[in-house]
Amino acid sequence: MGTSTVSGIVEEMCSAIWDALQGEFMAFPSRDVGAYGRESDGGVLGCSAFGSRLAEGNLNLPVICPFPYIARQLTAINF
Repeated sequence: MGTSTVSGIVEEMCSAIWDALQGEFMAFPSRDVGAYGRESDGGVLGCSAFGSRLAEGNLNLPVICPFPYIARQLTAINF
């Protein structure tokens, strides 16, 4: 079997797999996830449920701890 034949088979198989799985695993978001016009990213984050929970500390994130071997430690991000 030649290289061009194998290349064609691989391309067709990848295309068939993509077509079969794209709708299930790469579905377009069904909810409104953006903002319009002049709303900044920070403003959108602050008004979102995620942003509110982040500001309240209700996301169950790990505690900030120092990284070893770096001179300047990172700080928390305030919104």
